[in-house]
Amino acid sequence: MQIEIGADGIILRSLKLHHNGKEKEVYNLVLDTGAAETIIYRHAVRELGIYLEENDEFVFMRGIGGREPAFRKSVQAVEFLGFSASDFLIDFGDAMEGEDEEFDEETVNGLLGLADSATAGSRSPVRCFCIHRSRSCAVTGA
Repeated sequence: MQIEIGADGIILRSLKLHHNGKEKEVYNLVLDTGAAETIIYRHAVRELGIYLEENDEFVFMRGIGGREPAFRKSVQAVEFLGFSASDFLIDFGDAMEGEDEEFDEETVNGLLGLADSATAGSRSPVRCFCIHRSRSCAVTGA
């Protein structure tokens, strides 16, 4: 899990998700210094069986691109920068208009929020693992 600089000069990282007894390394997540939340695009986690279910919270992500729907789901665990956290809430949404879009190894798969706002209640893996190692994240060394 190294930091990569994308063709557009953006910083990219990966995050390992554990859900439904499966695991997947999600690559090409933009390290977003202005985002208080983390969102992973659904196309990147289909094989983990991550879908909107009755108990998931429906939310709206707001940013420079406007307002986009997403759902908030607890995954079994996340691993990031050598640390892990269990029962971790992450937002999942759509990156493109249609479900039939083509995705390849260069497709951006989401945003890792880095904004350090103590009042935002951020569940960002970056914030939990790098900035505060927040008690709410149940962080353990890997």
